[in-house]
Amino acid sequence: MKLLTILLTSLLFLSPANAQPKVQGTSYQTIKKIFDSYKTVEDGIDSRENKDVMTKALLSLQNTVTDKELFLLVDVWLYYDPTDFRTRELVMPVFLRNKPAALKAVRTRIKNKRKWESVDEAPYSELSGLERELR
Repeated sequence: MKLLTILLTSLLFLSPANAQPKVQGTSYQTIKKIFDSYKTVEDGIDSRENKDVMTKALLSLQNTVTDKELFLLVDVWLYYDPTDFRTRELVMPVFLRNKPAALKAVRTRIKNKRKWESVDEAPYSELSGLERELR
């Protein structure tokens, strides 16, 4: 029984949800690393540390961003949705400050729907509302 407890505890701390991606580099690199790590976990959780680092990285992008960063942010807006995290509130100001480029990124993402996404189901279906908001 003691061995089982040790094994379960080890698995808990070694699970992808608790894994800490190295977050050195630019805000873009940090966001990408955390988002890529998050996508590998199917239960929609992320560590408090990752959420804190993600918040700081998103806040640091509040000024002008590149097209590459905006394309990533569209996917983050769509799919980074851990419990108790306000992804869209943090990303939206970046979109609004960079409306023309953000609108282009959203339209490009709409045109490049992935096979498993549905125009009738969230979150992909919410892109049309985001597009209207950015017009």
